Amino acid sequence: MGLGGVAEARGDAEAAIAAYRTVATRWPDRAAGHLALGRVLLSRSHSADALTHLRWAAELAPDDAGVHLLLGLTHRDLGDLEAALAAFERAAGLDPKDPRARAERAGILLMRGEHDTAWALVAPPVEKGDPSPDLAAVYAELSPRHGKAPEAAALLERRLADRRLAPVLRARLHHVLGDLRAREGDDEAAFAHHRRANEARPAAFDAVAHAAWTDRMIGAFDPARLARLPKGSSTSPLPVFVVGMPRSGTSLVEQILARHPEAAAAGELPAVQLAAHALPRTLGVREPYPECVADLDRHTLDRLAEDYLGPLRRRFPEARRVTDKMPQNFLHLGLIALMLPRARVVHCVRDPVDTCLSIYFTMLSEGHPYARDLTALGLYYRQYERLMAHWTAVLDVALLTLRYEDLVARQEEKTRELLEFAGLRWDPACLSFHEADRDVGTASFDQVRRPIYNTSVGRWKRYERQLGPLLEALGRAAPAGPAGP
Repeated sequence: MGLGGVAEARGDAEAAIAAYRTVATRWPDRAAGHLALGRVLLSRSHSADALTHLRWAAELAPDDAGVHLLLGLTHRDLGDLEAALAAFERAAGLDPKDPRARAERAGILLMRGEHDTAWALVAPPVEKGDPSPDLAAVYAELSPRHGKAPEAAALLERRLADRRLAPVLRARLHHVLGDLRAREGDDEAAFAHHRRANEARPAAFDAVAHAAWTDRMIGAFDPARLARLPKGSSTSPLPVFVVGMPRSGTSLVEQILARHPEAAAAGELPAVQLAAHALPRTLGVREPYPECVADLDRHTLDRLAEDYLGPLRRRFPEARRVTDKMPQNFLHLGLIALMLPRARVVHCVRDPVDTCLSIYFTMLSEGHPYARDLTALGLYYRQYERLMAHWTAVLDVALLTLRYEDLVARQEEKTRELLEFAGLRWDPACLSFHEADRDVGTASFDQVRRPIYNTSVGRWKRYERQLGPLLEALGRAAPAGPAGP
């Protein structure tokens, strides 16, 4: 445990993971090793791996409230809101004085659309003077519905004055306060708070290394190599991959398809990413991914396909189509096309500046280090465009590009096009996607519970003076004049 703690203290998460993994392997009957490993894995967005170790920790230390709290956070990140709520309720029962469990329970209820129940959890302690920033954040998120937005904004300002506030909490409170200021129409203050949120937890993003990785992916799947690569023998049309940048409309597309009686939504599945990262080990080769795809054979591709399809069939035995809404699967479309030749891919596209602004204004996980800096955001977006242009040109896979702005402007026309592409008959229920009775475990949980609206189209123009670094990185002309506060 000592080596892991030292590595964590110096900010080396990968070394900490390796050290804690050794501890968990050597002493599998000790909860502490699994707990420490699960905690660091979760902090690095390795949620599926974290879940395994936190479940072990919960079995070994069933009365540890902290274990159940982390277990709930992991379930939430994986989109299983029911399991998350159960874990948070267990944590609250074990330690009723810890405000975090109450706040997280309220946060899940908010994501499920149970606003009044969530408000009943957070309002009484906050209005009695509870200083918990976790409770304050959820209270503020709910406050506009209850006519308490001014009080909530003042509360957040007081909490943010505490210099001892942890960076992640400071970031969250600034993001929530930014949203409240935007609702008031104070765009200058809104942008300033979102900027401070991102500055509170800076992340290292190597744009040069990411561009080089994109070069490698394009090279590994160039037309000549693709012609030599085998394809899996799966003929299953079950999966519909919904890909694109975060905040590009992927949740909206998933929700529309989920309303169809012959379709189901699996949420954001990590399965493809895990398979890709494990591919060298699966193949028993030293070449890294993606270069190791040159060693693929049909047997391996069929095994990967079955590993992916099996859980979907068991989870949704009646569905003809199941969506996988992991946006970052755009990175791995080459592997998907080899594994599952009859899969369908819906590529969600939105105005680049609106997309990047929405990402910048959203508290994404640690798995998005590019998201907290405007220049990094623009550079990442350009590599995304370059890779998607390559996939569109070279892959023999059913791919539909769906623009968010078109879907908002011509909902029925584009919904019909989407259903036809997915191989599903027309059903008018898909126009009432906001009435879908399902949990949405992503940052878009509130938007997809409302009918189609167009207020987010062109929103970036309200903040144009502050977006010079982003516009420059995207290759657009930067606005004249000062950048604002």
